[in-house]
Amino acid sequence: MICFSIVCLYITTIALVIMDTKSILVIIFGIILVTAGTTFSILQSAAGLMGDASVRIIEPKAPMVASGDNLYIVWWTNKSGNWEVMFRASNDTGETIGDKINLSNSIDADSQNAEMVAQDDNVYVSWWEISTNPANKTSESVLRISNDNGATFGPILMLGDNGTLSAGGGGRGQGTTRVATIATSTPNSTSNTSASDNNIISMVSSGDEGYLYEPDTIQVNAGDTVTWTNTDDASHTVTSGSGTDENMGAEFDSGMMSTGKTFEHTFGAAGEFPYFCIIHPDMIGKVLVS
Repeated sequence: MICFSIVCLYITTIALVIMDTKSILVIIFGIILVTAGTTFSILQSAAGLMGDASVRIIEPKAPMVASGDNLYIVWWTNKSGNWEVMFRASNDTGETIGDKINLSNSIDADSQNAEMVAQDDNVYVSWWEISTNPANKTSESVLRISNDNGATFGPILMLGDNGTLSAGGGGRGQGTTRVATIATSTPNSTSNTSASDNNIISMVSSGDEGYLYEPDTIQVNAGDTVTWTNTDDASHTVTSGSGTDENMGAEFDSGMMSTGKTFEHTFGAAGEFPYFCIIHPDMIGKVLVS
């Protein structure tokens, strides 16, 4: 653009010397039209990039927050193949820093643009979940809360959901996602099915803005494989245990499932295997293995 402007200025200078007033005005008007057309093309290209949700310029950052003797660091990385939000904490003014924790643990979404604030014993981390599913290109703002200086975190709160959200208490060990105390409600209905029904469970919305596994209880034999399919518009997880189980997710954990995604797990031993959705803690189910 600089070279182009110099050439235009040079041509205009020559015109001023050898041409009459009418010719000079014609040349100047032509230069204005060419410059305006170039500028419009640049702006149009930029607008196209901004309007295309599939084109994003990701600028990784690592926000830090200090509160008392505590130092908290959050960042997003794509080492796993998709973008995940990671967290580390120091409780001794940075002398030692704890193990990194994957706060997002998403499968079909890019997690990025994380922000964080802290006060007293509380840490609040929010970020954006951007779906990578071509059939469901959505973006969702989410939040996780720690009430013990970043040692444990509550469930992922989908900020776009209707109604009042409840974080409950948080609990998580190194590198895993656990929820220590979450108030769970009785399922709206309990239906049982047998292994002859192909061991398929759907995730659906109920009429009162709640969510269900359908059926929420299933009977299978040892060695059978159960398949969960998310037929809902909202994202869900299939996480073994319950909100009060310290070892939640140890048996199986689907991670975040967007619309249309499936998750399978083979049950090798007999027993009862409760599970729930980390995003919607009152969404619970059970697999009975004989």
